[in-house]
Amino acid sequence: MIGALPAGAIAERAGAEAPGRWVSCGNGEDSLLTLPVKVRGIETRAVVDSGATRSAVDAGFAARHRLHGVRDHRVTALTRETVTRATGPLHIEAGARHLLTTSALILDLAPMARAARIPIDLVLGHEFFAGNMVEIDPDRGALRFWTNGSDNINNWLPVVQKADGLFCTTIKPKPGLEAAAIVDLGCSTPLYISAEYAKENDLFSGMRRGSSASLGVEGVAVSQLGRLESLRVGDVILHDVPFAVPPLWRFAAPMIMGLPLLMRFHCRLAFGRSRMQLVRASGSNRPFVRDASGLSVLHAGDHLQVIHVAKHSPAARAGLCEGDNIIAINDERVGAAGTLIHRNLGKRPPGTRYALSMLAKDDLELVLEEYY
Repeated sequence: MIGALPAGAIAERAGAEAPGRWVSCGNGEDSLLTLPVKVRGIETRAVVDSGATRSAVDAGFAARHRLHGVRDHRVTALTRETVTRATGPLHIEAGARHLLTTSALILDLAPMARAARIPIDLVLGHEFFAGNMVEIDPDRGALRFWTNGSDNINNWLPVVQKADGLFCTTIKPKPGLEAAAIVDLGCSTPLYISAEYAKENDLFSGMRRGSSASLGVEGVAVSQLGRLESLRVGDVILHDVPFAVPPLWRFAAPMIMGLPLLMRFHCRLAFGRSRMQLVRASGSNRPFVRDASGLSVLHAGDHLQVIHVAKHSPAARAGLCEGDNIIAINDERVGAAGTLIHRNLGKRPPGTRYALSMLAKDDLELVLEEYY
């Protein structure tokens, strides 16, 4: 039964060959998961993103290290398609381990880096997960690699690769209903659901909606927000799970499981063998954090730029508008020093008050409230 295997028992059931050493990657609470790597001998950190159909390298990193594009490539993002260039083969290592040799898309990863608040030079996508068995432990904030021995592990969940190349497993958003869900460690939202699936299955029934803007390589997209009373993944049931419904959907599966949801589990991902294992991590029953502001902002140097305000939200009642610029919060100037402190304004407890100093506008007060 999934969830019954304690974390300490995993190594005992590994089989003949011991796994590799644990390497710090983060626990998904504040940022994406990263791994120290070498690209053609150049040391950097790579984001591990099981939802990326191809590995990608930042355009600035590629220019600095003369990684040239050799052919055009079309990539599908959450809301639209983008045409870019692909490099020649890149040799990628982690420590003394050869991870893969692959071409990579050359993309401007700066918007993703700003949203994640970390430098991003490289994203390891499907080729990485298809060629490596990866074990991720959020309790340790670390990952490691396996080669042999995985056949002795029980309670695998089947993984299917859809026509668009994305890896999916089946989950149940409410009793009697199931759907294929993309396994996406690069997604900072617990659960994305297509508008068609949400409408067909009346997932917004009886609830208030919120909205927020997300930022990726394809630009800004505004999603509708709701909450599932329960979500079943294998034999594990999670409660009060936030979900987002974007305006457009370009994937074969109707759902995406993101990092905040996946990091409730100790994960073994063996996509090359069409399977995965999820075991409850400590704290898996903690409440999901959801926005209580209705405010979406982008860090822009010495200020926060408002890119979206949800209707009937605390931000709207406070008088905030799209295009506003916040220069200080509670008398603390916005800038590099305050980036970590103010990365999630709306994800503090309801009742939290912010005094906002605005550029070319009177000061405002924002009081957080659960509005959806």
